[in-house]
Amino acid sequence: MTRVPNIYQKKIPKKNSEITLHNQLVERALLLQQQGLNQDAKIVYEKILSRDPNHFDALQLLASLYLTNKEYLIAANLLSKAVKINSNHAIAFANLGNAFLGLKNYSDAVISYDQAIKLEPNLVGAYSNRGIAYKELNQLANALSDYDVAIKLDPNFSKAYSNRGRIYTDQKKFEAAILDYSQVIRLDPSNAEAHASLGGLLILCGMYIDALECTKNALRLNSNIYLALKNYSMILGYLSNYADVCKYVSMALSSPSKSEHSPFLDSHLYLFIYHPDLDANNICIEYKKWGNQFLSLGNTQFIKNKKNENKRLKIGYVSPDFREHTCRFYFEPLFANHNHHDFEIFAYSNVRNEDDYTQQMKSYFDHWRVIVDISDQRVAQMIREDQIDILVDGCGHMMDSRLDVFAHKPAPIQVTWLGSAWTTGLPQMDYVLFDPYMAPDDAVASEQIIRLPRTWTAFRPGKKAQNTPVKLTSPAIDNGYITFGYSGRTERLNHRVFKVWGRILNRLPSARLILDYKPFSDPKTRAYFQNFLQGHGIDINRVTFRYSKNVFAALNEIDILLDSFPHSGGTMLFDAVWMGVPVITLASDRPVGRIGTSLMTNLGLPNWVAQDEQEYEDKAVSFAQDIPTLRLLRAGMRERMQSSPVMDEAAFARDVEHAFKTMWQTWIDDENSVKN
Repeated sequence: MTRVPNIYQKKIPKKNSEITLHNQLVERALLLQQQGLNQDAKIVYEKILSRDPNHFDALQLLASLYLTNKEYLIAANLLSKAVKINSNHAIAFANLGNAFLGLKNYSDAVISYDQAIKLEPNLVGAYSNRGIAYKELNQLANALSDYDVAIKLDPNFSKAYSNRGRIYTDQKKFEAAILDYSQVIRLDPSNAEAHASLGGLLILCGMYIDALECTKNALRLNSNIYLALKNYSMILGYLSNYADVCKYVSMALSSPSKSEHSPFLDSHLYLFIYHPDLDANNICIEYKKWGNQFLSLGNTQFIKNKKNENKRLKIGYVSPDFREHTCRFYFEPLFANHNHHDFEIFAYSNVRNEDDYTQQMKSYFDHWRVIVDISDQRVAQMIREDQIDILVDGCGHMMDSRLDVFAHKPAPIQVTWLGSAWTTGLPQMDYVLFDPYMAPDDAVASEQIIRLPRTWTAFRPGKKAQNTPVKLTSPAIDNGYITFGYSGRTERLNHRVFKVWGRILNRLPSARLILDYKPFSDPKTRAYFQNFLQGHGIDINRVTFRYSKNVFAALNEIDILLDSFPHSGGTMLFDAVWMGVPVITLASDRPVGRIGTSLMTNLGLPNWVAQDEQEYEDKAVSFAQDIPTLRLLRAGMRERMQSSPVMDEAAFARDVEHAFKTMWQTWIDDENSVKN
């Protein structure tokens, strides 16, 4: 909101002839400015100020030109001088707030907007822009209040709806955000960004077909808009349709507007790990190409870190998921069992909305640092000041990642684990933690692979899982037919999976299939997948699409869980075996496609792991016809899991700590060899 002021404000008295001349020059410059001849107008304003450095209108109007050009520091200096000359000018204070907003000086921006609103209580733009400043200061209640006032003053002010929608999105109040962005589009149908943002929200709600339509609308309005191109490729993945994913990824990466977004947020890497027609080597090459952009950021000097073999190691964990998130089922077994005598544990929390689980997590750490909305450089400096020896990424390329911090190499040893469960591509990331089943000898990653001896992760079921009774007999005994199931993300599904599932159902004419995930509750998305499955020869009358609020109780209706490939399921596999449901899984070419391999092998059930699609099909058909074995497996599955390495929390923590000590010793040896 850059406002051109009323030039006839009260001024400091001067000679009439001088006032007349300056006013004429101001009017001339203002006319040039209105004609878009900003450089010519600038010359006139500067001429006035050379004669009268305190000319309020010239200062104010010249500042508006600098604001338009995003030269915020010059604008702020001019406006600071202007408001000292005339402290009763609301627009001058509002524009000063805009300059501070551009400089990311949010506290001073709020002070300036306060003064503008005090002088002119109905100044709509000042409320809206103060809301932006409040949001950046994480004063969300104040921000929402300002947007509410702005909308009340001007119900047609689309920017206020858009700004409020962003906060509702961050707060995961998706229905409210959808209403706001829909209102933006009603007021401004040609707003491509609003169409793209609404599409992104609908993705989060699992309304993929509506999201696709919104994204198409955005691209019709602006075919190069990065957010829409990125969302379009993501939606294709969520719709299990990978035919054009690479095409739209390429278009997004070459979009002129991509420069406005952080290079660390390239979602194409997330999509590639699910792609059924890309092999692991090619995917890893893409990750490395991405990571090499940031090669120059790395720091290799760690003078403050004491190179003592037997020191108490400082371990830092970085994650946005110290909260109600599936990562907590794997975080807690490790964090709760760390040896604090030998290790000093730090959390660098990128959790935007803390909850009860966050408070529980805090009890596991010696130090808790909040890094939300703090720049990558500042967080890296914070880590260096803490003298962290080993920094662990627990997110990878998932949402709200802070790989930007790792690119600065703030710790001598950097490790990635969990998160996206493969590789980061960053040359500054030294190691990745797997186990022998996830990462056989031919596994590829940009990091050096550390194979923990038993399992790559331990699992602690949540309260809902623990409180849901398990059905000890196979549903097939009651139903008279076998029920297969899948309860994971749709982007893990694809044409190869559906072809194999179709062949399994054709070989077992009485078998049923349950697909249980949030997007299937949306009628349009459900209809899309029904057509998709029909296209692969699957009788949809034998398929139930649903979204169960209690997935654990729903698993009691499933005999065998069918894993996805080439990307395995994640928590859905652990949930299934906890509830007694065995899993048919395929050992794919990428570590993230071998999560099921690791789990079933650690449970002592390697015969449930297939090495190719035909074996997957054959095993599913064979096991489905052996009801007595299914009954015995189900009855003893929870006890089997509880006595396995997957739930031996203390042993897992010791394995990780041994790996940390080995990494540390290797680093010391390398440092000493360089010196010698």
